[in-house]
Amino acid sequence: MQTSVQNTARITDIIYFHGMTLQVITYEGIKYVTARNLVDLAGLDWRTAKRSLLDEENILLYAVKLFKSPVIAAQSGSPTTPNDVIHIQLNRAYFYLARINTKIMKAMGKATAAEKLLNLQIEWAQVLHDYETKGVAIKDKNKTDTAELMNLMKLRQMANPTEKIAFTHLLHQKMTELGLPISNQQQDLLNQ
Repeated sequence: MQTSVQNTARITDIIYFHGMTLQVITYEGIKYVTARNLVDLAGLDWRTAKRSLLDEENILLYAVKLFKSPVIAAQSGSPTTPNDVIHIQLNRAYFYLARINTKIMKAMGKATAAEKLLNLQIEWAQVLHDYETKGVAIKDKNKTDTAELMNLMKLRQMANPTEKIAFTHLLHQKMTELGLPISNQQQDLLNQ
């Protein structure tokens, strides 16, 4: 059985990622996030980070890919960015953040963001250690899942009618993924 891979980038999910809402973009069957959002989250200079991301080793490490990024467009807007955008494979996003030097962030006046990131890096170091020594690492995702659902609900509320349908489907998908019941009224919204 042959599976077809869609070459068009499309937004397939919206996630709540350490205080930031990120669009997950699927391109050639692989999930990505825009690198610029991660750089902004870390409070780094985009030009410097861009040069680093396009370094040969970092392209491999973070699975960097350049392609036109889809956007949630207004009624007459373009559905994609005009130029290629740097994307990092979603499963490498945490590793990208883990390698950021928080001392440099502090020197750039981003002390609060640096402290938050340093705390995450310490947590991730423990998780990696647990995985390597015990073969498993476990995290309570309850708070993150609730924040994601709330964020999707807010985005759906603010969306125009066309976008509202897409956000409704994403909300349904997330609720299903979390095993939450979907009422008949919510199901009716999906069928509109």
